[in-house]
Amino acid sequence: MRRWRVILWVVVVTAVVLGGVDVFAQEYGIDSRASNTTLLIPDLPPNSSFPEFLSDIPALLDAGLGIDQTDAGIIPYAPSAKLWSDGALKDRFMAIPGLGQITYEAEGGWTFPDETVLIKNFILPQDFRDPFNTGKRIETRLLIRSGSGWAGFSYEWNELETDAELLSGSKTRNFDLIDENGNPFNYDWYYPSQSDCNQCHTTQTNKVAGITTAQLNSPYRYPESGRWDNQLRTLEHIGMFDAALPASPEELPSAPNPANPNATTVDRAEAYLLANCAVCHQPGGINPTSIDFRWGLALGDRDIFNVDATEEGFGLPDPKRLDPGDPFNSVIHLRMSTLGEHRMPPLGTSRVDADGDDLVRAWITLMTTETGPDAVWVDFAAVAPEFGTLDDPFATVAKGLQNVSSGGTINLIPGDTSATITIDSPVTLASTGGPVRIGVL
Repeated sequence: MRRWRVILWVVVVTAVVLGGVDVFAQEYGIDSRASNTTLLIPDLPPNSSFPEFLSDIPALLDAGLGIDQTDAGIIPYAPSAKLWSDGALKDRFMAIPGLGQITYEAEGGWTFPDETVLIKNFILPQDFRDPFNTGKRIETRLLIRSGSGWAGFSYEWNELETDAELLSGSKTRNFDLIDENGNPFNYDWYYPSQSDCNQCHTTQTNKVAGITTAQLNSPYRYPESGRWDNQLRTLEHIGMFDAALPASPEELPSAPNPANPNATTVDRAEAYLLANCAVCHQPGGINPTSIDFRWGLALGDRDIFNVDATEEGFGLPDPKRLDPGDPFNSVIHLRMSTLGEHRMPPLGTSRVDADGDDLVRAWITLMTTETGPDAVWVDFAAVAPEFGTLDDPFATVAKGLQNVSSGGTINLIPGDTSATITIDSPVTLASTGGPVRIGVL
């Protein structure tokens, strides 16, 4: 197969436009921070003051109901890439006591002060054709930090969605739902036990999976102001960190929303794997494998590219963890697209994420063994068409693309003028890396 190369030069620009919003040239999402004095849980069970119902603490009930309480120092947030929970919608809040502060961590979860309460609500659509208008509030989970570490608690909402009661252990609850195609189906929601919480909220994630630099270095619409802003930028502005960030948000790791059509296929797929797999699959994780799905690694450092599958092989003669170009011989794809014993992730899900499955399958399909394990892919269908065209919509990009600033201008210069492809300059990529080489296959 012939291979053509072009060289990429990067011109960095100061503003980053995400979803049409210039997040570094506008007002902050929150103007100032109030002291949290209303949502405090100083003692854990078996202390009798621990809330048996969310309504035992009015501010906790309001947080469980998804009511914004920014004016009371309870801060809403959202990771850019979200854990698949069978299509449930979620809202999230962090309640740090008083004006306590977070210690920024470059990798892994941030470090929170004692008595921090993290709240996550689950709203299950009753009809997946209209998830936002048919959602039923079914669970609120709390993650609370004390002197002995973090502890997780699950509350089940009553049928009228007026209050939620603390559960003493795991349980399931049955629902009759309608799927995306209008077909009725029976579904069991699983409420985790405290030991279940510890399977995902591990020491390696600093117990706060999802609250990381890469995940919160992303745009968010703050409900109090109605303004969009980068979450790192706003959190720093209101004094949530105990020291200045080491760099501006545009210079720090940033994982995209996997559903963002302006991000590249590789970034979207790796963000999805970060949210859904990296809590276990990283050095020191609970799974005894060398697979590593943390953000920002080259493909060759993940121990998956063309690596023999030593785990479940689905009866295939020569299964790989990731077989470049062949998702149906790639155990990574097969385990996320199946249900039952070999399902990944193994907890908290009993429905296949069709969009996530399509994304990972497309990512694997793009690869070839000729690119080598350090190559990543850029989907030129994500490039603004008015800036450039490429006859074949896919191109391989060598290691290093992760360092191009989002919004930077990429000039493509054909290295072989006899190539049948056409590339117009300049082309803008919503990605990060380089200077790098690009090989068009």
